[in-house]
Amino acid sequence: MDIIHNTYIGTKQKALAINLDPKIYGSFAEIGAGQDVAANFFKAGASSGTIAKTMSAYDMTFSDAIYGAQQVKRYVSEQRLISMLEHEYGLLIERLAQLRGDTTTFFAFSATFSALNYHKTNEGHGWMGVRFQLEPNGVFHDVVIHVKLLDNDNNLQQQAVGILGVNLMYACFYYNEVPPVFLLSLMDKVAYVCAAKHAGNYCVTASIDTVDFLHPVEVGELVSLMASVNYVGKTSLVVGIRVISENIKNNSVLHTNTSYFTMVAKDDDNKPVKVPGLILENREQVRRFIEARRRKEIKQSYMKEVEQIQMPDNYEHCIDLLMGERCLVAGE
Repeated sequence: MDIIHNTYIGTKQKALAINLDPKIYGSFAEIGAGQDVAANFFKAGASSGTIAKTMSAYDMTFSDAIYGAQQVKRYVSEQRLISMLEHEYGLLIERLAQLRGDTTTFFAFSATFSALNYHKTNEGHGWMGVRFQLEPNGVFHDVVIHVKLLDNDNNLQQQAVGILGVNLMYACFYYNEVPPVFLLSLMDKVAYVCAAKHAGNYCVTASIDTVDFLHPVEVGELVSLMASVNYVGKTSLVVGIRVISENIKNNSVLHTNTSYFTMVAKDDDNKPVKVPGLILENREQVRRFIEARRRKEIKQSYMKEVEQIQMPDNYEHCIDLLMGERCLVAGE
């Protein structure tokens, strides 16, 4: 069966799909930015079949006692995240492997974030990751990502972490065999968060353009996804996603992909709703807006031409048109 990115399934549906999978079972440990990832699984329903434990060690002394004191006292770091994953996954295997290891694919989701503080004097960011099995009693796999929180509101940052965490979990279990699909699913949710923030409403993906991978992403590289609203229509928005890979050993940076997501804002009745206009603050944003409008015009023109394509009435003429092509017409 081909694995494709399903743009029609939302965050709640993805959480519920995981909850209803009898094999998937594990724990959540979240520090900072609320506990919105675990909360999404609880709200989706049937979470008792998925969640063994949720916890949050906000206090630094408690955190050190559980996960160990770090040489560098940075609690929002990749090093702290790895310690959390190792501890939580180790507890699962120690306590549950003998009981249900033959029928369970265990996971440990961990996150450590510094969300926007009350006085808004810091920059929100953090690390999240999943250590998971793909088969019972199998080896574990790790996916770790760094997230920059650009919303100017703490609650919006918490919601963004919750949405991204659920989609990371879903990608780990259902898109793991095809890395481009895995990455595309995360790009889609980054586009959603960017569009929803601007629109102030729920947004759905209408189309995805230009998903071309310019360079491969190698194992162990740091992947950055950057999003911006490039164009707005009446009810639609175009979000540009730029994907950058960084080799942490030699510090080389490559632009691997740029894609454009057309999103449509919906109201509570699932009807398209008008979106706010876009304030263009510099020449780069003006360029993006004009290019997005031109891509839209070219796409509309192309679709009109496609609609006019008709097969010639003379079948022999059709066969002649295929001369030189790498195809064979049966019976000819």
